[in-house]
Amino acid sequence: MRVAGAASMLQDLALYAELLIFLLGTFMYGFLTRELFQQRAILPGNRPIRLLALGLTLWYSGSLLDELASILLSSAGLWSDVGPFVDVARSVGWLASFPLLAHTIWRMLDPRPSWLWIAPAYLSLLAFPPVIVDVIRQSETDLTRVSRDVYELFLLHVTLATIISVGLILYGRRKAKRPELAQFLRWLMVTVLVVEALVLLGATLIDVWSEPVWRILVNTSGLVLGMTFLYFVRRYNLLSLSLSNRSLRHFVSILALLFLILLAGPALGASGHPVFHRVLAWGILLAVLAGLFFGPLTRWATRRSQVLARLWERTIGQEEIAALSEQLQKLDASEAEITKLASDEVSRWIGAETRWSDNTEIWSYFREQGTKAFNRLRAPSPPLANALVEEKLHAVFPLRVGGELESVFAIASSAVGGGYEDGEMESIQLVLSQLAAAIEIRRLLDARLAAERSQAEQERLSMLGMVSASLAHELKNPLSSMKALAQTVREELGKEETHHEQAEDLRLIVEQVDRLNEVAREVLGFARPGTHSDTTPLEKVIESAAYVLDHEARGRGITIDQEAVENGAEARGTPATWQTVVFNLMLNAIRHAPDGSTVRVRLRVEDDALVFECANEGPPIAEDIAAHLFDPFVSGEGGTGLGLALVEQRVRELGGRIDLVNEPDNILFRVRI
Repeated sequence: MRVAGAASMLQDLALYAELLIFLLGTFMYGFLTRELFQQRAILPGNRPIRLLALGLTLWYSGSLLDELASILLSSAGLWSDVGPFVDVARSVGWLASFPLLAHTIWRMLDPRPSWLWIAPAYLSLLAFPPVIVDVIRQSETDLTRVSRDVYELFLLHVTLATIISVGLILYGRRKAKRPELAQFLRWLMVTVLVVEALVLLGATLIDVWSEPVWRILVNTSGLVLGMTFLYFVRRYNLLSLSLSNRSLRHFVSILALLFLILLAGPALGASGHPVFHRVLAWGILLAVLAGLFFGPLTRWATRRSQVLARLWERTIGQEEIAALSEQLQKLDASEAEITKLASDEVSRWIGAETRWSDNTEIWSYFREQGTKAFNRLRAPSPPLANALVEEKLHAVFPLRVGGELESVFAIASSAVGGGYEDGEMESIQLVLSQLAAAIEIRRLLDARLAAERSQAEQERLSMLGMVSASLAHELKNPLSSMKALAQTVREELGKEETHHEQAEDLRLIVEQVDRLNEVAREVLGFARPGTHSDTTPLEKVIESAAYVLDHEARGRGITIDQEAVENGAEARGTPATWQTVVFNLMLNAIRHAPDGSTVRVRLRVEDDALVFECANEGPPIAEDIAAHLFDPFVSGEGGTGLGLALVEQRVRELGGRIDLVNEPDNILFRVRI
């Protein structure tokens, strides 16, 4: 009795193991077959890998169907007619998988060796058609017995294909340019050798364990290859297939349900009972049907129920998108802040790293109007697919603002927890559309505010310009009179040698009146300055300005230090232009220097550029004034605010720049031409 009970238990264990192996193989290779045939862009031209996945799907699904039929069909009449054809189909798939694997490896190599490498693997298939004909003719439904009869032939076929596959792998590893491909080939070689070892081990088993263990080992050997493929899909996405955590959860849930059924049998004392076998068979059949129709059923259900949509399918909910949209519309955040917010939120939703890509090939594609987001499954061209692989990205999305490409949003391929299915990609694109709208609204508001500020400034300057023009007109006649009187008095004093100093002062007065006339004509009269084709000796300009300002400086005990002025330095520009620059900077320094301090004037040639500096002591300029110091009519102490604005304009017209060093006891203006 105990022996019979042990044998029954062993039979049950073998049955359960085979059912689970067949179910696992059906789901795994069914998934690979579906992806490879639906997505033609994956490994374009590599038809052998598609046929390999299809062949192994036929083997495992056919074997599962055979086991379920033997349990559920009480009468063998129907199955005796259909069974042989199912056996032939799954046997052909299994036998063809070995040369197809070698052919797949050959297609992956670059450069490829001669096709003669793989020819023997296909030629060995010619030994099996007579066996297949006998199976159909005799309506044989016990494939195990047939396999035992031709096992030596099957072993020779597998060994030949294995030798060819290993040889191709060794060849490919030496030529592989990408480390991921080299590692994949190394793992694949181990897988191929494990399959061969299991097949060889099956031929040595004897006694009561021989047949069931042999079947389990042979069937398990086929799973090793698929698991290796899926590992690299998961780790490197080497085959550009989409395998999300959700898909794995669905599959694990189905297996967990079947394990519960298996555990319930012994617990209820029903293990080995035909009724329990039927319950188990129906459970597996329902699991297969659920796997086949899960996608269409969930899409149908989630369109009709928000609860199911939240529970089953969507990782990005409408509530999250609505909340993010509300945050993006707030105008108190900057453009950089809302961009980072959108990126961080999408990354959190899908559990994947996100970033902004600067790949030139992807940018060139998205610059064309009408181009849309894509992932590795749907890359528009092989170069774009390769770009995603090189950048370790799975999906990229264009961010267009105002119809122009602003940036490229990317999802990294290292995490596959979401963002890869059509619905999720559409949700991410919706978020990016809202981000683009938020950015565009901010830019339009900024442009509107800038235009209004500019218009107000233009109106203010226009009004001041009108006043200035009127003032210039009123000053022209008094200046002309002053110049005429000064010239007359100078001519009278010039006749007497005792009034030489007074005559020199009058000459300077005439020069300064000419300068005022020039300034009035160029600035207040809105005339353009000259072409600056002349050169001016700056040493004389500095001496003249210091002489004129000396009276005001001495009145407050201020010393003008000119010791650091290089002799013979000349600069491009008219004397009137440089008098405006030098005089205004020195006047500004004297007026803001403390009593009894020193104003330092420096002039030097540095790196083929002329540098003029004017510095004074005293407290630094207030930050709010310093930021607009060179704007027209900006003054810190009641002046007109035109002096430094004129200086900056003249320096800019000369092709130079003026900088401010704003430090305590060191307020320095540096002009570099």
